Amino acid sequence: MVSETTAWRYVDETLEIPAAWAPGLHEALVGLGEGDVVVVDGILIPTDRAARTSRTTR
Repeated sequence: MVSETTAWRYVDETLEIPAAWAPGLHEALVGLGEGDVVVVDGILIPTDRAARTSRTTR
């Protein structure tokens, strides 16, 4: 069994590999054609607003 800290270190180290291959923002935006898409990652703020307003219909 590994500690939570060690598990998160493994996650962080593993994500460094694809992050190193990803283009920077400038590189991603240069040469975009019509219909091309760029996904800009950001921090999501936890909220329960969607839970209060969503309704399931059957």
